[in-house]
Amino acid sequence: PDTPISVDGPNQTSFENGDLGYWAPGGYLAIFLDKTVRPEIKDLIVMGKITSDLDAIRQLGPAVEMTIERSQ
Repeated sequence: PDTPISVDGPNQTSFENGDLGYWAPGGYLAIFLDKTVRPEIKDLIVMGKITSDLDAIRQLGPAVEMTIERSQ
């Protein structure tokens, strides 16, 4: 069954490179790659962090359509 992402956790207004975040008002999942770009962010829920080299993700471009599934 589909389970919505919980928005009950602490919200942030900033990020670090490699953060995996969910922006509930827009329903966006994002991997933050460039801390020098400072978009106005409110209500960001940081769900995790990618600690390996981010170059492969940078090469994908600014937006990628994907499906994320839970592995069983």
